[in-house]
Amino acid sequence: MKLDYIRPVGLNPRDLPIVRLYGFSTQEVVDLIRMFTDLADGKLRNAILQEQHFIQPIGGISVELKVGQEDEGMQQIGKDLRFECQLTTESWREAAFLAEPFLGETKPHSYQWLVDPREMSIEFLLSVDGCW
Repeated sequence: MKLDYIRPVGLNPRDLPIVRLYGFSTQEVVDLIRMFTDLADGKLRNAILQEQHFIQPIGGISVELKVGQEDEGMQQIGKDLRFECQLTTESWREAAFLAEPFLGETKPHSYQWLVDPREMSIEFLLSVDGCW
């Protein structure tokens, strides 16, 4: 599973930066869902994506997933490629649910936003082949 960052190109008013997970196997989706579920169940308080055995970071990206009292979504930390995604336990449970369709056979270009993109300044995308 690849992890990268896409900068906005300014083509439309909703053109937001994206942290993207793509190019994965079924087992990697199983591992991702397990991590989201562990965050939801309180087994983990945080997880560093690029340190997971199933994640291949591209371009030096660093993403920490955290449990918080409020959904703060994906935020950039400083000016480099460091990000934090803070969600409530319920929202981590929702992210696990949203990833479940990728356990079966998927069509090319299938994708899912893992947090509500209407409320966040950086989007978090799970995509079969990187497209959306």
